[in-house]
Amino acid sequence: MGNSRREEVHDKQDRRKIMKKLLSEEKRKEIFAVIYEKMFNDDKDPIQVIEDSYHGDEDRYLLVMARRYNVQIDE
Repeated sequence: MGNSRREEVHDKQDRRKIMKKLLSEEKRKEIFAVIYEKMFNDDKDPIQVIEDSYHGDEDRYLLVMARRYNVQIDE
């Protein structure tokens, strides 16, 4: 039982490493550009959303937004 939590943490760390490899600097800029283009005036700033809703996990946020706005992430 004690190992399942430890394994879960390692799985999350592995996923983060994989996500970082998927998102090049150019891809990050592209996703942010789409986010800002699609924003409404009353939307929260993406940086604030990352801090508040994604606990600072920018990669996770960008992957969610890429899926939402149909930005291709694999090259």
